[in-house]
Amino acid sequence: MYGAFLFAGFYIFIVFGILFLVFLWARKMIFLGQERNELLREIADKLDKNRVL
Repeated sequence: MYGAFLFAGFYIFIVFGILFLVFLWARKMIFLGQERNELLREIADKLDKNRVL
């Protein structure tokens, strides 16, 4: 009787663990994309400043 609840709880724990890892991965990818955009913006600004001079 309790084995079925333990089994179901184990699978629910695994599913939530996987969802949590996907959430962490997505958050990291969004952060890295924003950081890349900021770096590209800085590079473009430096190139524009050099062309004016």
